[in-house]
Amino acid sequence: MSSASSAARFYGAPLGYEPGGFGSARGVIARLYNMLTNGGEHLFYYHANLFGNDQAIDAWLEAASLLEERARPVIDVAAFYPDTTIKLDDEPLRFRWGSVFLVKAQALRSALDYDFVSEQMIDDGALERYRVLVFLWGYVTERRILERIDRWVRAGGTLIYPTQPRGLLETVEGDQSISQRWRQGETGKGRVIFYPGDPVPGEYYARFVRNELRRLGSLRPQIRRALEIDKPEFVYWSVLENGRLALLNFEDEQALIRLEDGRQLRLPPYRMALVGE
Repeated sequence: MSSASSAARFYGAPLGYEPGGFGSARGVIARLYNMLTNGGEHLFYYHANLFGNDQAIDAWLEAASLLEERARPVIDVAAFYPDTTIKLDDEPLRFRWGSVFLVKAQALRSALDYDFVSEQMIDDGALERYRVLVFLWGYVTERRILERIDRWVRAGGTLIYPTQPRGLLETVEGDQSISQRWRQGETGKGRVIFYPGDPVPGEYYARFVRNELRRLGSLRPQIRRALEIDKPEFVYWSVLENGRLALLNFEDEQALIRLEDGRQLRLPPYRMALVGE
């Protein structure tokens, strides 16, 4: 999951990844999982990035063959952080509000697999690919973007929005009329779910989102089954178009994973596995 991979899949651009530096065993497995679950076409390593660590080499030899199973993910949920809010509040990631966004993004990824959508992607029609839109941070967007979101909701989409700490969603001009109508239940065929609590720490908001998603009948069956997985916090899942369920244990201890159908799987630290067809 990343904004680049979400945009690439939407616009039809080939996906490629390159590590930023030294490749630890943890980093190698994470990048392989990223390729596996995004249908990536290119993974580049400088020789020293990979071969400078014996554990990284072992991790590569054990897991690289799984790349033959790589596929695009099946995703029903998109997350949104309005570009306009970032620009108006000068919120690059090094500042406090940006860090809050990262905390929530990480917590939500533990609960489910999702795409990012930007204002440009929404303007280009990306919302039609999703059943649910989750606001991660930000409360101001351009009027045309808010109107597109409103049309998507009225056509049957589900929006999840945290009202704290800054209140209802509004346009650059300060117009809250659309979100006020949502508050009054005027959502057409769709639904807007407001989260009343503080969305930080992100784990509480992620738990709320997951529980609301479990109640939705609009999600595809394989996504609903994945949402029922019982797992530790730092185990991640992705449903692939080839019918496989990709799992990653990204913590220091062996993970016990209980699938929705009752099967159990023990996954060693920094290892991934494919389950299903």
